[in-house]
Amino acid sequence: MKCSYCGCQTEERIFSDRTFEFWGQMVTTTGIKYRHCLNPDCPEPDWISAKEGLKEEEEQIKAQLH
Repeated sequence: MKCSYCGCQTEERIFSDRTFEFWGQMVTTTGIKYRHCLNPDCPEPDWISAKEGLKEEEEQIKAQLH
């Protein structure tokens, strides 16, 4: 998949587990995938997947809060 910011190649990476307070409750998100642009000059190397990754993380948080 190409970077939607600069058009270069990307690779899939996975965020490490994160535990943080969300609306007064501790939540943990695991295995959130994102794509990282391999162009060292790209100003936004993680831009392509920020929305997808955040959406996946949001789903995990919602599941833990309910």
